[in-house]
Amino acid sequence: MTSENQWISQHYNELIEEYAGRWVLIKNNKIVFADRQFEIVYNKSKELCTSSKDCVIRRIDSGDAVLYDITVSYSKD
Repeated sequence: MTSENQWISQHYNELIEEYAGRWVLIKNNKIVFADRQFEIVYNKSKELCTSSKDCVIRRIDSGDAVLYDITVSYSKD
């Protein structure tokens, strides 16, 4: 399990309270941005992250913990 997944698992109840139904952008085990639309979070990741390995995008769903593994690849202009 990656450190991001461990962090999400450890804080999932707190995350549900604040971010249920949203996509979150996680950098250094901190939520740096959240929105209900994936595209908005993805575009923000281009601004805040230096590479696809620098940040993680996850959807926080209420109820059972469900992790959507999203691999984001993009090039900086």
